[in-house]
Amino acid sequence: MRAVIEAGWDKVGIDEELGGTPVPKAMVWALHEHCRRQPRRVDVRGGAGFASIFYHLATEEQKKWAVLAAERGWGSTMC
Repeated sequence: MRAVIEAGWDKVGIDEELGGTPVPKAMVWALHEHCRRQPRRVDVRGGAGFASIFYHLATEEQKKWAVLAAERGWGSTMC
């Protein structure tokens, strides 16, 4: 998982404001499906993906927090 994150694959399909690389949604889905088929389940939607959702729903002040979360690789939960 660390290699996936260090290579930046967790930010594929994420907004450029969050350090991501915009690509078509079909490519993001294909990447996720490919990663899930590995022996050890890898979920690349964790930190950067949740930061992207947060960014789109956030106030201007909270958008700064979302950028920090994406840059620092912070994870999140639904709790």
